[in-house]
Amino acid sequence: MRKLDPDKFSEEAEKLREFMRARIKGQDKTIDDLVDMFDLYNSGLKDPEKPIYIVLFLGPSGVGKTLMAEVLAEYLFGSRKAFTKVACAQYSEPHRVADLIGSPPGYVGFYDPSDPMHRGTEPQLSQWNIDRHDYLSRMERLKKSRKYTDDKKREAVLFDELQKIGGDGRGIFRNRDDRGKSGDRATEISKEIVGIRIKYAYDPEKNIYRSVLLFDEVEKAYETLHNLLLEIMDKGTIKLANGDVTRFNQSVILMTSNVGSKQISDILKGRRGMGFKHGEGVETVDKEIYSRASEELYNVFRPEFLGRFNRISVFRPLSREILLQIFDWLIQEVVAEMVAKKFPVFLKFDQEVKEFVVDEASDRPQSGARLLRNKISKYIREPLGRLKNRGEVKANDVVLVKFEEGSGKKKIVFYKEESAA
Repeated sequence: MRKLDPDKFSEEAEKLREFMRARIKGQDKTIDDLVDMFDLYNSGLKDPEKPIYIVLFLGPSGVGKTLMAEVLAEYLFGSRKAFTKVACAQYSEPHRVADLIGSPPGYVGFYDPSDPMHRGTEPQLSQWNIDRHDYLSRMERLKKSRKYTDDKKREAVLFDELQKIGGDGRGIFRNRDDRGKSGDRATEISKEIVGIRIKYAYDPEKNIYRSVLLFDEVEKAYETLHNLLLEIMDKGTIKLANGDVTRFNQSVILMTSNVGSKQISDILKGRRGMGFKHGEGVETVDKEIYSRASEELYNVFRPEFLGRFNRISVFRPLSREILLQIFDWLIQEVVAEMVAKKFPVFLKFDQEVKEFVVDEASDRPQSGARLLRNKISKYIREPLGRLKNRGEVKANDVVLVKFEEGSGKKKIVFYKEESAA
């Protein structure tokens, strides 16, 4: 007999894991939990009626809760914006839930797709709205294929022929004798054109579209929304006001909460001396945060609501070592943006510069990496922008960023490498 290893991820799951770990730092356990559920989904053994994954994210601000949804969308659909976000703070009143499931018949905004003149407003949680990111990303890939190009060329040729022999197919012919033969050909052409269009049309019954949904700050929503979420988590479907049904069995549903945020902030403020600047004491603080957040959680949400989650993940506070890694990643983003704007600049940093910026961002550890992004903007982006505007830095320049003492204090300075020529 050969011993099996059920703890090892599949090749596809390992790709997702590496992709997310490269972009989200310090949250390896939460990433592994998500990847584990995707492995189950890919095996075909998950409950076919339930969403792929339902998770509640707790933890301090700026540690990657929203970023988790963005990076997952980037992996699945090629864009960090390709997910459905519901800001639950906007649904603190019961009538606002109509934005999600639509207005009832007879009310302003009622959505009737069969009425082109008075269609109303499509609900945010309609099947199309949650599926469209996957559909549009597939279409982008298809447009690059030879098969799609050939089909679209064929459609254009057929449409030209249709106009020549019958206009719009309603029997506009040169004389009575041509009507029968041309009418049959017009019908054939119309059917072929429709066939091509159906081939690339959005069809939730025929195709499986995955989706990512983020319900942000879920504790701020009115109970009506909590009941709606309970139905989604329990049955995997909801019925919209117009009678349509939205299925979530191919969805990853992420929820974030600031429950316990005050307690977490107090813990982080009181523990700064334990080593947030030196990477010490993080595990101790992590356990304390998990305990306080979990305790507060059951004071806010009903047990039947919490019992529907596959996981409840508490995000870890970011150590100084993790912030240094995030600094490198954020600088890569700055460089990538400049390249996209056709202004590539090569940046080289002294280690002392990195440590200074990270230390500045560590003054308020409860702010996580969000403050680090602001500090990079202050010390790196803004000076580079001024140097670019004055023409001192040009495309393809190599810029050295150093930390030097001047006027009695140390500050960040910029140098440009001059070519040997």
